[in-house]
Amino acid sequence: MTAVTRRRSRRGRVLFLSHAAERTGPPIILLHLARWLRAHTDLDFGLLFLQGGELEEEFRTLAPVWILDEWDPPRPAVVLDSLAWKFGLERHAPRIRAAALRWRMRSVRGFDVVYVNTCGSVRPLRYLRLDDPIVLTHVHELSIGLDFHLPPEDRELIREVTRHYVVVSDAVAAETERVFGATPDQITRQYGFVALPPETAPPEETAALRASLGIPEDAPVVGAAGLTHWRKAPDLFVQVARLVGDRHDGPAPHFVWVGGETGGPELDPIRYDVEHAGLGDRMHFLGHHADPIPWFRLFDVLLLPAREDAFPLVCLEAASIGVPIICFDNGGMPEFVGDGERGFVVPYPDLHAMADRTLEVLGDPALRERLGRAAQAKARAENGPDVGAAAIHRELERWI
Repeated sequence: MTAVTRRRSRRGRVLFLSHAAERTGPPIILLHLARWLRAHTDLDFGLLFLQGGELEEEFRTLAPVWILDEWDPPRPAVVLDSLAWKFGLERHAPRIRAAALRWRMRSVRGFDVVYVNTCGSVRPLRYLRLDDPIVLTHVHELSIGLDFHLPPEDRELIREVTRHYVVVSDAVAAETERVFGATPDQITRQYGFVALPPETAPPEETAALRASLGIPEDAPVVGAAGLTHWRKAPDLFVQVARLVGDRHDGPAPHFVWVGGETGGPELDPIRYDVEHAGLGDRMHFLGHHADPIPWFRLFDVLLLPAREDAFPLVCLEAASIGVPIICFDNGGMPEFVGDGERGFVVPYPDLHAMADRTLEVLGDPALRERLGRAAQAKARAENGPDVGAAAIHRELERWI
């Protein structure tokens, strides 16, 4: 890999906003970016999160960190809010809360550029006292996030203040033009990036993980990863698993989902479907793992059954160790996969088509090897921090 030299930045301070310091896609990208900036530039930056999370302490080793925590305002604001409601002055409660949050953020000053990492992270701009900063917005969302989850007032704020947009895929660029009225010259596409793991691992480590799940040595493993909520579609994964299991010749495949929950209201109905599909102990929901890569090494193929996903990092992580990908033709991942190049792209929501391609990959070791090597080569060449973080730094340099 080409050595990266330390780069000097012009004068200017950057404040990164993000919704939470948790181990999900956008905060992970921000963490890789912050690490790279600290290692390779002298950029002066800070980080403000709406909520904390498991990555908070690591972020604090890289830059000053503020937590807005808008659902837990300072104690005086809580008292005043209660009094307002008690005496019929509830119309003043939002102003009391906003004033309290502005007070909490009073030390966040002197930043020239604000980098909004996800559209849902824009709200702190209402509470900050900055002198007409340049605002860049990094859009990680598609229509579900932008049309159904982003409040209209936040959508209008983004449209009003954003000077330039960074998007994670061409699919997101199209949504950015539609929702925010952005023009192509206001948009920079930069695909997601991940910390690149070792290409291989000791076979005994992978064998031990396989044995811990009770997966026979000769059984193929079909994987998926992500949170276990509706948009990521673990329910569709179960249906594809049923179709594959019914038709596969040879040792019965096992199906492994890494991430999200292992039970509770999100997953219990899906476990019901697992039992009725006859998958029993061949379907494994592993829950959250800070490092999912060792589990990805079990996979013969990774499925992306999501109803919508802008450019999921789990696919890049799996690809970087040679796992081919099968995805639907929605979202941004088809731009990486390329039908027949690094996996397969099938029409959404054709579960039979996804099952057919899965069976094709499982049944043809040479095809699986070719697709996996191509996925690995692309991910390692184009989706590491020395490419992605460096590109975002160049964009920042335009404005500071």
